[in-house]
Amino acid sequence: MILSIPNGGKRDRMTAIVLKATGLYPGAADLLLIHRGWVGFVELKTDIGMQSPEQREFVKQIGCYRARFG
Repeated sequence: MILSIPNGGKRDRMTAIVLKATGLYPGAADLLLIHRGWVGFVELKTDIGMQSPEQREFVKQIGCYRARFG
């Protein structure tokens, strides 16, 4: 199973408030993969894309749960 995590993009203030209240997690990867008990995350970047500080922190956090990041 592959699920997208729609965290990116510009939003108006009210939409941002609602998303945060309903579980928006700054820095979360773009995709969540689940397969036979295995959980992984994938961050999609362009050739010149760089991880934000929030994305680097997310990678540290998921490491505590032994999830994979790629």
